[in-house]
Amino acid sequence: MTLITETNDFDLVKQDPAAWYHLPQAVLDDVNLTMAEKHALLEEWAHDITDRSAATDEGMAPDDPALIDHDMRMHAKVVAAQAALAAMTDAAEPLSLAARIWRRITGGNQPAVLENVTE
Repeated sequence: MTLITETNDFDLVKQDPAAWYHLPQAVLDDVNLTMAEKHALLEEWAHDITDRSAATDEGMAPDDPALIDHDMRMHAKVVAAQAALAAMTDAAEPLSLAARIWRRITGGNQPAVLENVTE
């Protein structure tokens, strides 16, 4: 369960997505978010991890190997979620008129198969 439905304040959640979601996949699974909101949350999550990494590199944060390892693994999960979101966004592009008509006629999502007919 996510707390986004309880706060209904996207700006608050966007400030620190990791505080509201245990894993980046939970952002993708949240049906209350639009694609744009999911993108914004994942971007912010990746940005936060990058900022912490830069601070560690500059000696401004404790040099704890466990935290660094956690951030590296979480960054990989965020990147994977961003790629999955991009794939979902590409798949959600509007259908052409011909594709919509084909779906209406066939009642399904099967692509039209054109056969080479010789007479």
